[in-house]
Amino acid sequence: MIESESNLATIEMLKNYSWDYFQLHAKQRTDLFRFYIIFFSLFITAASFLYVRFPYPRIIHEIAAIILASAFSTITIIFHLLDRRNKELIGYSKDALKELESEEFFFKEKLKLITTEDQKRKNGESCKNHTFCFRIIFIVGYCLAFFLIFASVFSIFYYK
Repeated sequence: MIESESNLATIEMLKNYSWDYFQLHAKQRTDLFRFYIIFFSLFITAASFLYVRFPYPRIIHEIAAIILASAFSTITIIFHLLDRRNKELIGYSKDALKELESEEFFFKEKLKLITTEDQKRKNGESCKNHTFCFRIIFIVGYCLAFFLIFASVFSIFYYK
């Protein structure tokens, strides 16, 4: 009985440790994405200002647009890499939680939440996850930045 209670206490401690690790990095990932959305909004606002109300000559306008888009594409790369790292850290805790779900006291499949989610995703029964949605936003950010760079360079050399 004592050995069983000690084993349960150890499993409970490991579950709490894994869950707290998961929760920490999942929150970091969500907060990181929120900050990226703020930068994305600032980029759209600044680019709109450049094309609507920028009072300087065209060449300065285009150079400012190139600098803005280059800075935003760098920020997008940094946020994308940080998101990938957070996803990796979340994966470690998910693996630990799946291992704990394989213990004897999880006798019902419906109690194995993380294992069930992964199986449904592999079978195509699950809706898209955060990674898919985040990647779409990052791709849109890359495309907008590179479009602004291309349009500005094109305007400098070919628009008279």
